[in-house]
Amino acid sequence: MTQTPSTSQMHLVASLHQYGHHAAAWRHPAATLRNADIDYYVECARIAEDATFDALYLTDEPSLRQNVGHYPHAVFEPITLLSALASVTRHIGLIAPMAATYFEPYNLARQLSSLDHISSGRAAWNMVTVGGDAVASNFGHDRHPDAAERYERAQEVLEAVLALWESWAPDAVVADPAGPTYADEGKIAVVHQSGTHIRLEGRFTAPRSPQGHPVVIQEGAYHPIGRPLAAARAETILVAFDDREAVREYGREMKERAALAGRDPELLKIITGILPVIAESTSHAAELAAELDELSLTEIELKATQDRLDVDLSDLGPTDLVPADRFAGRGGRADVVAGMIARERPTLVQLLNRISAGTHGRKYVIGTAAEIADLMEDWFRSGAVDGFNVMAPVLPSGLRVFTEQVVPLLRARGLFRTGYSGTTLRDHLGLPTP
Repeated sequence: MTQTPSTSQMHLVASLHQYGHHAAAWRHPAATLRNADIDYYVECARIAEDATFDALYLTDEPSLRQNVGHYPHAVFEPITLLSALASVTRHIGLIAPMAATYFEPYNLARQLSSLDHISSGRAAWNMVTVGGDAVASNFGHDRHPDAAERYERAQEVLEAVLALWESWAPDAVVADPAGPTYADEGKIAVVHQSGTHIRLEGRFTAPRSPQGHPVVIQEGAYHPIGRPLAAARAETILVAFDDREAVREYGREMKERAALAGRDPELLKIITGILPVIAESTSHAAELAAELDELSLTEIELKATQDRLDVDLSDLGPTDLVPADRFAGRGGRADVVAGMIARERPTLVQLLNRISAGTHGRKYVIGTAAEIADLMEDWFRSGAVDGFNVMAPVLPSGLRVFTEQVVPLLRARGLFRTGYSGTTLRDHLGLPTP
């Protein structure tokens, strides 16, 4: 029987975002300008797997950035890239972001099931609903739908995808050449799904994978409209909070919702983003962070922030304090940023530096390896989170420093595994096979 991780140990995910999560990462001397080179991603994947991370988290933007003239853009399509990484790794999970807003459920189910089979049960679907009008245009839509419509469609798409994955009984494949019987057709259901946004009738092409089906992950679920769906169906939620009590309260709410939906709340994992800048002293770490800030393009970041979060900051000077109410009440990441502004009262330049660092409400930690390990231990042992999505400001160097300096401290404190005890992503996360 496959062992599952101890509940006293945290989960770690390695986030792969272009050259790093800081907007200026591509300009930093430590960056490796190989974004369109598969070897770059292979290097990052092997660093994370050697450190026994639970999974790789891949970011994706299915439309070209308006500021691509000054910032790099991701090149590879997620399923294709993760399938390639599956062939050069053996244990680490592979999280694919695929928008339920625009992809049809049958294709989603086939692509993700294929990744799960190719990787021998290491795939996860990050079911996102994000986008924008530029994404909508790329997929032939006139506009990006509002939150209510997005989550209504997401509910229908998710139910259809799960029905397809579960349409083959676990023992449907007989594989008896003498019979000759490959599969018991009576154990392969016809899937009927019909709703406001989708219609589907047919039989799925693939049997169940080694982990039953890919792990279902939802990123964010900040919007009140999306929380019921995440609590009822997501197995892991990736969030962005820079305050321990805020993420603890969020996790408590989501696990209570999961219990009301008839689920075991302890099987819903809450994993928050952390952006660590690590050095041998706190002052040196601050200098490294300042180096990145100096490489940021403030005017471009200001425009991107206004466009991305639908706020107007044009009346503020560089040293003016940013009013939290400019962001509050807009939902999603904007509300998270509003909370950070209320606590820290940053100037416009300070806020833009934080956003350039890739935080958008995530915990930005500047310090020694021990200080970062202390914070992670505090958040984990207090029950605020089940683990962390490690978002290195510069890749691959920042991920390597984290694995070489912080991971050994977490292991010495009994907070993180020293080796993989299972083979599937469900094994790593301690989740049951559906």
